[in-house]
Amino acid sequence: MPSYVQRFNDIVRRLVGSAGEEPLHQIGPELLSAIILENDRPENFILGGARLYSGFVSVAASVGNFTTIVLSGAAGDYVNVVVAWWLRDAQVCNFGIRAGSGFTPTSILNPRDTRQRGGFAARFFFRQTAAQLLSADPRTEFISGTPYRINPVSMVLSGQTSQGTPCWETQVVNTGLSVYIVGYERPADPQELDASVV
Repeated sequence: MPSYVQRFNDIVRRLVGSAGEEPLHQIGPELLSAIILENDRPENFILGGARLYSGFVSVAASVGNFTTIVLSGAAGDYVNVVVAWWLRDAQVCNFGIRAGSGFTPTSILNPRDTRQRGGFAARFFFRQTAAQLLSADPRTEFISGTPYRINPVSMVLSGQTSQGTPCWETQVVNTGLSVYIVGYERPADPQELDASVV
C-alpha cells in the first residue's frame, strides 16, 4: 500500500516527467518541491493515486418502509473516500454518519477523469425497513432539490465497517430516495483506520 511520501513523490515525478528512480533532489538540487494540499488542482489528483468520481442512486418507494442509502465498500478494501458535495432529489431527508447492516449493493460510482481505468472500491448500498436507522442518532435535515457542499466528509473503508459512513434516509414512510454525489477516493494507509474500529 503506498505511503503518503510515496504518493507525494509520484505527483512530483509525473509533473516534472521524471522516469527514473533516483531521488529528485539528486537529479536537480535546485528544484524545491512543495505541495499545498488545499490548493491541489483536481487534474493532478490522478497523479497521486486519487480518483475523482460522481455517483447517482435512485431507490423506489417500498410500502410501509423507510428508505436508507449509504456509501460504503467491499470486504478487504482499505480506501479513503471523500464526499465533496451531494444533491438530494424530490424528498426531504435526514443525513448522518452511520454504518449499519442488512444493506443491498446498488449503483456503482463513475469516473470524472477519462484517463482513469478500473472501478472504484466505494459504492452505494440501500435497505428498506419499517424502522429508521437514524432515528436516535445525531443527524441533519436537508430539503429537496438543493446541492449541499459538505466540509468534506472523509472516511476510511474496510468493507462495510468504516469510520463514518455517509447515510441518507427518508423522513416519511412509503417514500423513495435519490442521491447524487461528487468526490474522490484514494488508497488508504492501514494506520488511517482507527484501532477502535473492528
